[in-house]
Amino acid sequence: MKPLKIYPDELSKLKFSKKDVCTSPGQRINRELNLKAATLNYKLKDSKTNIIIETKHRGPINVQIKVANVAKKHIITSKGLKVPIKSIHHIKF
Repeated sequence: MKPLKIYPDELSKLKFSKKDVCTSPGQRINRELNLKAATLNYKLKDSKTNIIIETKHRGPINVQIKVANVAKKHIITSKGLKVPIKSIHHIKF
Protein backbone atom coordinates (compact mmCIF):
# COMPACT_ATOMS: atom_id res chain seq x y z
CA MET A 1 0.00 0.00 0.00
CA LYS A 2 1.41 3.37 -1.03
CA PRO A 3 1.60 5.91 1.82
CA LEU A 4 -0.79 8.84 1.72
CA LYS A 5 0.94 12.25 1.80
CA ILE A 6 -0.28 14.69 4.44
CA TYR A 7 0.73 18.10 5.80
CA PRO A 8 2.53 18.27 9.17
CA ASP A 9 -0.37 20.19 10.74
CA GLU A 10 -2.60 17.12 10.30
CA LEU A 11 -0.43 14.96 12.62
CA SER A 12 -2.26 16.19 15.72
CA LYS A 13 -5.54 14.71 14.40
CA LEU A 14 -4.19 11.19 13.82
CA LYS A 15 -4.17 8.09 16.03
CA PHE A 16 -1.00 6.06 15.72
CA SER A 17 -0.33 2.33 15.78
CA LYS A 18 0.32 1.04 19.32
CA LYS A 19 2.45 -1.93 18.30
CA ASP A 20 5.96 -1.55 16.92
CA VAL A 21 5.95 -1.57 13.12
CA CYS A 22 9.62 -2.68 12.96
CA THR A 23 9.77 -6.43 13.38
CA SER A 24 13.49 -7.05 13.91
CA PRO A 25 16.02 -5.58 16.36
CA GLY A 26 18.16 -4.49 13.40
CA GLN A 27 15.29 -2.41 11.98
CA ARG A 28 14.72 -0.77 15.37
CA ILE A 29 18.40 0.16 15.71
CA ASN A 30 18.43 1.52 12.15
CA ARG A 31 15.31 3.60 12.89
CA GLU A 32 16.85 4.99 16.08
CA LEU A 33 20.08 5.99 14.31
CA ASN A 34 18.18 7.59 11.41
CA LEU A 35 16.03 9.59 13.85
CA LYS A 36 19.13 10.90 15.61
CA ALA A 37 20.58 11.82 12.21
CA ALA A 38 17.32 13.61 11.34
CA THR A 39 17.64 15.66 14.54
CA LEU A 40 21.19 16.66 13.63
CA ASN A 41 20.03 17.46 10.10
CA TYR A 42 17.43 19.86 11.53
CA LYS A 43 19.84 21.47 14.01
CA LEU A 44 22.66 21.96 11.50
CA LYS A 45 20.79 22.64 8.26
CA ASP A 46 17.24 23.45 9.41
CA SER A 47 15.97 20.95 6.83
CA LYS A 48 12.98 18.62 6.70
CA THR A 49 12.89 14.83 6.73
CA ASN A 50 10.40 12.50 5.02
CA ILE A 51 8.93 10.04 7.48
CA ILE A 52 6.50 7.18 6.82
CA ILE A 53 4.24 6.60 9.82
CA GLU A 54 1.69 3.83 10.47
CA THR A 55 -1.65 5.19 11.66
CA LYS A 56 -4.42 3.27 13.37
CA HIS A 57 -7.22 3.92 10.86
CA ARG A 58 -5.65 5.44 7.72
CA GLY A 59 -2.74 3.05 7.20
CA PRO A 60 0.71 4.36 6.26
CA ILE A 61 1.17 8.09 5.74
CA ASN A 62 4.09 10.12 4.43
CA VAL A 63 4.83 13.46 6.05
CA GLN A 64 7.69 15.90 5.61
CA ILE A 65 8.66 17.35 9.01
CA LYS A 66 11.52 18.86 10.95
CA VAL A 67 12.59 16.48 13.74
CA ALA A 68 13.61 18.77 16.62
CA ASN A 69 14.21 16.12 19.29
CA VAL A 70 14.10 12.38 19.92
CA ALA A 71 12.77 11.35 23.33
CA LYS A 72 12.54 7.81 24.74
CA LYS A 73 9.14 6.98 23.19
CA HIS A 74 8.36 9.95 20.90
CA ILE A 75 9.90 12.29 18.39
CA ILE A 76 9.11 15.96 18.77
CA THR A 77 8.67 18.08 15.67
CA SER A 78 9.78 21.69 15.34
CA LYS A 79 6.14 22.72 15.98
CA GLY A 80 5.98 20.70 19.22
CA LEU A 81 3.90 17.77 17.96
CA LYS A 82 4.71 14.31 19.34
CA VAL A 83 4.85 11.18 17.19
CA PRO A 84 5.39 7.74 18.79
CA ILE A 85 8.63 6.14 17.63
CA LYS A 86 6.95 2.69 17.48
CA SER A 87 4.73 3.88 14.62
CA ILE A 88 7.59 5.09 12.37
CA HIS A 89 8.32 2.80 9.41
CA HIS A 90 10.93 4.66 7.40
CA ILE A 91 13.02 7.84 7.55
CA LYS A 92 14.38 9.42 4.37
CA PHE A 93 16.53 12.54 4.04
